Amino acid sequence: MKTVGIIGFGVFGAFMTRVLAPYLHVTVSSRLASSEAVQSVGGTLVSFSDACRADVVVPSVPVQNLETVLQKMAPLLKAGTLVADVASVKTVPVQLMERILPGDVDIVATHPLFGPQSGANGVQGLPMVIWPVRVSDGRMYRLETFLKDCLRLDVQRVSPDEHDREMAYVHALTFLLGRAFHDLDIPNTPLKTKTYQHLLDVRRIVEHDTPELFETIQKYNPYAADMRRRLVGSWNRWSAN
Repeated sequence: MKTVGIIGFGVFGAFMTRVLAPYLHVTVSSRLASSEAVQSVGGTLVSFSDACRADVVVPSVPVQNLETVLQKMAPLLKAGTLVADVASVKTVPVQLMERILPGDVDIVATHPLFGPQSGANGVQGLPMVIWPVRVSDGRMYRLETFLKDCLRLDVQRVSPDEHDREMAYVHALTFLLGRAFHDLDIPNTPLKTKTYQHLLDVRRIVEHDTPELFETIQKYNPYAADMRRRLVGSWNRWSAN
């Protein structure tokens, strides 16, 4: 793995470029980013087709746009390319990649459980979920070795289904409560307790996330709807008393 092509230069795409640039040649395809902005984090702005010629191609786009991007990528990928998504949900992206990408293209599902805020001072020790969808054991081993030994990440193999089951609470519930706390405009009062400070922290975290990410976590996780029903059921039981 010598070159990485990143499709998309949003908040996470820019962050990922900065993290990978010290170790790999990173090319970036973006309709909106300037060459100067990409260079400032260590990448090189190239055309969409040139980004797809990299050894590893990472579509860093909202899940809402992933199908369209994969369809555009598919005819441009060379045999043996590794495609790795970085979506916050896993079942839907894996199904799309398996259906759309050519059979001679390798596929790995990943979810870095961190972002520009939590990784502001480095990514060492931060968790990352990874799953071999369609890839040889040898290549998977080399990828995991890079993530563990070079980036110093805490890499965990978790299946897409198990990931989404757990993220329905870890992510979807947290983001739902954070959005509710934001809409309620809960006050930062001098009478706050340590427990209440946790609620303020949850609110503050989601304030920096995009509406697309919130929609992804709530709409494209197949287990999020059941979590919300259980939450509403619990709320209704307590509200009735």
